[in-house]
Amino acid sequence: MAAGNFIFMCGVYLHALERFVRDNPSVPIKRLVPNPLPAAFHEPTAVFARAPNRHSALLWIEFLASQEGQEVFDAVDPGRASFVVPKTLAHKLATGANVSICAAGCRDREDDLMKRIAVDAWGLAKVGE
Repeated sequence: MAAGNFIFMCGVYLHALERFVRDNPSVPIKRLVPNPLPAAFHEPTAVFARAPNRHSALLWIEFLASQEGQEVFDAVDPGRASFVVPKTLAHKLATGANVSICAAGCRDREDDLMKRIAVDAWGLAKVGE
């Protein structure tokens, strides 16, 4: 996008965009928060059953899920923290938007859902038109 190869890009991870713009402040890229706002939960976190310090790992995951952990997450990598946690960048951007969550059960229908959002709700042209 920064090179001018695309004029519009949908589905970029918020944290990737924020990091790129932070590191390249002169790029002519603008973030737009659509309404409805498509969102998904797909950053699984797990601890291996035979991990040598699995209780420490569980404590780390518990910390990351807390308000304080999410604020640290957001400070280190803006946009990476959850949109359901107040005070995070993602939450601020999602506030006021009609959030459409794609969770378990809809991942296999993502293409159809993206078409419904982009074409039906936002009024963009269908592919090939």
